[in-house]
Amino acid sequence: MKTISIIWATEDVLMRADELGVKLSEQEADEILDDLLRHHDCQIGICWDTIGIYIHQYESDREESIQDFNATLLQDEQRYVNNQNK
Repeated sequence: MKTISIIWATEDVLMRADELGVKLSEQEADEILDDLLRHHDCQIGICWDTIGIYIHQYESDREESIQDFNATLLQDEQRYVNNQNK
C-alpha cells in the first residue's frame, strides 16, 4: 500500500504573501500554516488559493487588532488628559 504527503512550508506562505503584496514575518507565516492545518476543509485541501485566503484573513485580523489597540490607546490618553484637567 502506498501513501503520499503534500508538504507546505513557511517559505511557500511567504512567497504567496509577497505575490499578494502582503508583508509577513516568518512567525506570522508559521501562524498561518498552523491555522491552515487546523481549519482547512479536507474535501478541498490546501492550494495556493486557500493559502491566499488565509493570508488575507490574517492581514484583516491584524489590521483590526491594530485599530482596536489604537482606539484603546486614544481612550486612555483622553482619560489621562481629563484627569489632569480636574
